[in-house]
Amino acid sequence: MDWYKHSKRKKISPKLRNKITKRDGGICCECGKIANYCIWKDGYWHYYEIIVINKEEYHKSYEIDHTIPLCKNGNTDMDNMRLLCQNCNRLKGSKERRLEVV
Repeated sequence: MDWYKHSKRKKISPKLRNKITKRDGGICCECGKIANYCIWKDGYWHYYEIIVINKEEYHKSYEIDHTIPLCKNGNTDMDNMRLLCQNCNRLKGSKERRLEVV
């Protein structure tokens, strides 16, 4: 991706991506939606949700997300990363996830 050349953001290695997707089991950590399709590409597993609308098939990707965003001093390690469906990742933006205290 060309925008990485101009960004301070580091690419997430395939090894780290695989660890995160394996740990989270292809399930969105925010809403619990389960990916129903995955493929091996570029050295790591890509998870997708296949949606059919009016006989058209759409593939929505699952994405690796920083729980605490980089812009708020989050880091790129397993403890700060999780698998999210595309909808949850778009809704989250750069907001920090607030954990409920029980």
